[in-house]
Amino acid sequence: MNRLPLLLCILIFFALLVTGAEPTTPPVTPPVDTTATTKAEAALGKKTADEIERSSKMVKDDVAMAKLNAMAATIAPFTERPGVIYTCKIIEDNDPNAMSIPGGTIYFTSALLKAVESDDELAGVMAHEMAHNSLGHVQKMLNSQARGNLAWLLATVASVFVRGSSGEVPPTAAISTMSSLVVQSLNNGYQEDMEAEADMHAVDYIYNSKKYDPLGIYSVMLGFKQMEQSRPADDPGYLRTHPASKERLVAIEKRLKELGVSINLWRVLAFRAVMVPPKKDEKGYQLTMSGLTIVTLTEANGSKTAAERITTAATTINDILRQHYIQQFNVDFTVIDENAYITFDRKPVLVLTAVDATAAGISLAMLAENVSKNIKKAIWQEIVKHS
Repeated sequence: MNRLPLLLCILIFFALLVTGAEPTTPPVTPPVDTTATTKAEAALGKKTADEIERSSKMVKDDVAMAKLNAMAATIAPFTERPGVIYTCKIIEDNDPNAMSIPGGTIYFTSALLKAVESDDELAGVMAHEMAHNSLGHVQKMLNSQARGNLAWLLATVASVFVRGSSGEVPPTAAISTMSSLVVQSLNNGYQEDMEAEADMHAVDYIYNSKKYDPLGIYSVMLGFKQMEQSRPADDPGYLRTHPASKERLVAIEKRLKELGVSINLWRVLAFRAVMVPPKKDEKGYQLTMSGLTIVTLTEANGSKTAAERITTAATTINDILRQHYIQQFNVDFTVIDENAYITFDRKPVLVLTAVDATAAGISLAMLAENVSKNIKKAIWQEIVKHS
């Protein structure tokens, strides 16, 4: 009987016991985040930032920058490049402006931060700049500039923005050349189609984040349109690099409607009713809107003091403004017996009494008419300002 096969099986069995019976598997390489900033892109961003900040006055405001960075972190996951970590900085400048550079740095001018009226508007501007980064607009502009120049420049541009690679850093000279081209491109401005594309994506980013109102970017664009109409032709300022257009506004409005977002600007503007207490040696609490005094009350009505009446009116007005786009023709008044009712879309927002009229030295009907006119004037001021 041939026992050789049996002996071989026994030897193989013991050999496996010695070397480890379980088969070994190669180590798993973690997947590359193709949305993150590459080493080469980060190097280009740092060089570009150095160039920008060398010629700019930077603002050191830790509170404002922390707010901006938190806002960026909220929006970033909803972009095409959720792996990018954004850093926000502030430049002292009289022109409202913002720009993003490779690597995830976004610059806001001090004038822009003062110009926006809400976090919703600010988020709209930020999302627009993040869209430029996510959609590779700087890379496209660099490719356009590199064509016709040295072949290595076009190849370097491609290597910096290649996704899913180690992103090895090109030579210092190449990075320096590219950073100068980035600054030049940003100064010249994006093409109109890139701006329009960034608008659409920004609306979607904000809408999907559920944190801010996507109407903010529409409101900002209306502001740019207003600037465009008032700026002298030889001083376009922000509009030189971010041209506004009726077509872009129409496109944004269309996209908002597709998403079911109502066009109510009062939600994203600072237009609010405010209670102003009397100054020293003065009597009466004021209701103001858009800086205009709507009415001053000195007397109580029932159990409510003048201060409580004005506070209640301001709260009621602001709640309605957030829900509906109230315009002048929505404001009215009705006099019934000893009371006059100021209404928004037939909803009472303030009750005036005969005692209030006596304190004002006019009839109740005249007082109600004056209050109604003041509110209409405040609304008209804001509409003109943002149209």
